[in-house]
Amino acid sequence: MPQGPLAARPVMPGASRPLGPFVASEEPFWLFTHTRPGAPVRLVHLTDEAGLQGIRQSGQIVGNHGIYAVPLEVAEKPILLRVIHTGLPPSRTTQAVPIPEQALVHFRRLVPIGPYSAWKFAGKVYYVPANTLTLTTGTLSTSLPTSTMSRITLYGPDVAFYSVLVPAGIYFLNGNPEP
Repeated sequence: MPQGPLAARPVMPGASRPLGPFVASEEPFWLFTHTRPGAPVRLVHLTDEAGLQGIRQSGQIVGNHGIYAVPLEVAEKPILLRVIHTGLPPSRTTQAVPIPEQALVHFRRLVPIGPYSAWKFAGKVYYVPANTLTLTTGTLSTSLPTSTMSRITLYGPDVAFYSVLVPAGIYFLNGNPEP
């Protein structure tokens, strides 16, 4: 029997039974590809109690910078490991909302291009650059600014790393003690 965030699985508005996790596929890390139904990864969206209540009331997951999910196995880990996997604060990993099967084809894993995206890849974080996921139908609504912002959020720290820290390291390694 699951413990932690999955002990009481959320129920969609109007549904008479708890949602079960749905299945998506693992993709090779070098491909920036979609997930497909039918393979071994079950995705859930981690949130806090207030987020869960909002999702239950609206029947939607709303993400201003994209919607993130992790495999069910991550959600079932102790809270410290969930934090290490996702980078979320402990309070934001207490509840899990299953991602509808119809929406799984839209979720992607990050291509590791630097330390931040490699951490998210190693943590098995999936995302979709959308602002609203309707749980009853699995449909997404996206907007260009939201889609662009989610990519900046995902890869911005890596770009900052390469554009600031690497040149600074090269500068200091060349024997220049002061900036």
